[in-house]
Amino acid sequence: MSKAKNIVVNQHYISQGLIKLFSENQKSVFEFNVENEKVYRAAISKTMYGKKIYEHSGLPENTLELFFKKIEDKYIPTIKSVIELLDNDRIEDA
Repeated sequence: MSKAKNIVVNQHYISQGLIKLFSENQKSVFEFNVENEKVYRAAISKTMYGKKIYEHSGLPENTLELFFKKIEDKYIPTIKSVIELLDNDRIEDA
């Protein structure tokens, strides 16, 4: 039995973890379209991404996406901790 590869097609140039820090509901954010001067709500999964933007013919699929995920898994919790300290006026505890 072969395992199906989970290929990430929508690769975010701004981490979804970072985008969530600007969300009121952890599911969407407001965007401003400069061309038509409109503000609208966008799902985090459908904003600030491109189709397979990290793919390169010299690398196996998802190599960079998985590399970035490892980095994000480490720094997003740290950023959240710093925000919590700032929100609670406890920066001296950092």
